Amino acid sequence: MKSQFDSIVKIKKQELDLAQMTLLNARHRLKALEDKVKAAFDEILSMEIPKKGTFAQIQQAKQVLDMARAKKAMIDAEIETTKKDIDGFQRMYEIAHQELEKMTYLKEMDLEKQLEVLKKKEQRDLDEISLQLFARKN
Repeated sequence: MKSQFDSIVKIKKQELDLAQMTLLNARHRLKALEDKVKAAFDEILSMEIPKKGTFAQIQQAKQVLDMARAKKAMIDAEIETTKKDIDGFQRMYEIAHQELEKMTYLKEMDLEKQLEVLKKKEQRDLDEISLQLFARKN
């Protein structure tokens, strides 16, 4: 049976799928960023500032170390932004899920009403046929 809510349920399902896909993409991006920050941290740990050498060599090593720290800080900031995005996407997913559940419920109620109307019509038709058969016998 067709319900007036079929198209709405379909749209809500698409919205839920989109929200789920967006959330998954954000989580994958977060994982990739966490891997990058780990690599940047490992890079910082592996760097050594020379204990001997010219001032220029020491200054250059310090600049490389500062650049690696700045890179890690940028990735950390991006991670925080992505976490906030994930929170928003999670809420968007929850809302889309609730909306889909509401529309599915309304669709089921509509179908039940239609079924009840059909049952009543069928009962009326059977009663009418019974009366006609009874009238023919008499």
